[in-house]
Amino acid sequence: MSAVIAGSRKRCDAGRHFHSWCATIAPLVQDTAGIEGALVLAEAGLPVGFLAMPTLGTTAPATLAGAFAMGDAEVISAAVLCSCMHQGRRCFTRLMQAWADPRTGGYVSYSVDSRTRYAPVEMAHHWGMPSLGACYGTDAHQPGTWLGAGEVALDPYLAGLAGAEIVTGLGLSETYTLLYPEQIILDDDLYQRARYQLMELEVSDETLALDTVHAVGPGGHFLGQRHTRNHIRQSLVRGLNHPDW
Repeated sequence: MSAVIAGSRKRCDAGRHFHSWCATIAPLVQDTAGIEGALVLAEAGLPVGFLAMPTLGTTAPATLAGAFAMGDAEVISAAVLCSCMHQGRRCFTRLMQAWADPRTGGYVSYSVDSRTRYAPVEMAHHWGMPSLGACYGTDAHQPGTWLGAGEVALDPYLAGLAGAEIVTGLGLSETYTLLYPEQIILDDDLYQRARYQLMELEVSDETLALDTVHAVGPGGHFLGQRHTRNHIRQSLVRGLNHPDW
């Protein structure tokens, strides 16, 4: 499919149209069908990613450091195998830890300690590999709730700060199990807010507007200035009401 979309097998090597994720099985097991499929796709020149999903207290140690170390061993072993089989093939990794609720045994993907979702990005970069940042996928049971917004509000911002190359989960609720169209809209709004917060501030002769400030002088106003007419429509961004969102 990638070759058809790209126009040739050679052009599909860029991986712009298709890539594969292979999840490991905690603790310390490679999924037979998954890893074999990843090797086939790597041989075809497509990028493959390896994802560990340790659950603290059940399939991983009950400490974050222990869960991270074990999950990292899973994804790096898969990447090494892929590299040995097909030298030079690109791999990327991700570790998406979760918790076992000690009262119910339920699967919990979010914690107040949100930094834990992005430490694995730094770990992947330590190995010189691209990383996926786990975003969205709230534990909330429906969109438009405080939980649904609060759990993912920092996700795209922190993923951007950590430098994740790709993210996942837009529009997903109920712990990554259900996709709600309205949640896509809400999550996109959070993404756009983070995107603007992380954008570089343009500083140039035009944006500094020193000539305009000089022309107005002390006690004046800027309503009648050409610089104001040129820039005021783009100076205010209003979230979901913005026409570009």
